[in-house]
Amino acid sequence: MDLTFKEKSLFTQLIASSIAFFTYFYTTLPQSSAFNSSALITPLIALVTAIVVINIIGHIIAAMISTPEGEDERDELILLKASKTKATLLSAGIVLSVLFSLKLESEFWTIQILLGVLVSTDIAEKLIQLFHYRKGL
Repeated sequence: MDLTFKEKSLFTQLIASSIAFFTYFYTTLPQSSAFNSSALITPLIALVTAIVVINIIGHIIAAMISTPEGEDERDELILLKASKTKATLLSAGIVLSVLFSLKLESEFWTIQILLGVLVSTDIAEKLIQLFHYRKGL
């Protein structure tokens, strides 16, 4: 399976987000009973650092393996389709998060649900883009 640079870039972003956020949720969700907003700062800094480092390393490797191509109309159309779906999912997720937060009455879970919605919609956008690149448009 021969991948373009754009597809390799999407895979890199997908892997970086998945690993970093899985680790974040794995470490923070058990702390839900003893919630302290300042306790979330260190995991969030580690999260951002991990995403940046994994993306940099992945893109360097992808650039060494294949040369980046210029963007064309197909790339823009794929991004547009994925962005429209992401916006719809994000809107629905935020509304559901607000409704859940009214029921839960917990800052910790509201933050985690909103962050989960943001992450899942970002991952969905990348998967949709990869699907359209593989399927062809």
